[in-house]
Amino acid sequence: MRESAFQGTDLAGQITIVTAGNTGISLETTKTLATAGATIIVPARDIEKATKTWRALPT
Repeated sequence: MRESAFQGTDLAGQITIVTAGNTGISLETTKTLATAGATIIVPARDIEKATKTWRALPT
């Protein structure tokens, strides 16, 4: 498992917005924030592509 920048940080109750959070480095940022407990809002231009990406992620 990779070491996270947020390792040991509890972001429960925090809301973040990650633009383009369904691709590339923003997707990795989104995953890391979610692992730390944050609620994440991900604006996306292509809702079908974003939905497909999110459904493929482990919960």
